[in-house]
Amino acid sequence: MNTDRTTPTDPVLTCDVGALTRPDLAVLDALARLQLAAGRQGVRVVLKNAGGPLRELLALTGLSDALPVDDPVS
Repeated sequence: MNTDRTTPTDPVLTCDVGALTRPDLAVLDALARLQLAAGRQGVRVVLKNAGGPLRELLALTGLSDALPVDDPVS
């Protein structure tokens, strides 16, 4: 079942995650839950200032598409 109800024209919630220097699975859980809740309301979540460790965790867990990063790799 696809719960993603957002489209590219929907409102965007930009989440600045630059302070997350040592992200772990609890952080990913919170971000995934945020994405699910926002998606149910028709809002897209985009991460800003995501560092390498968070990007790596997103890729490793397969959440890169669900939680896109809005800025270039730093």
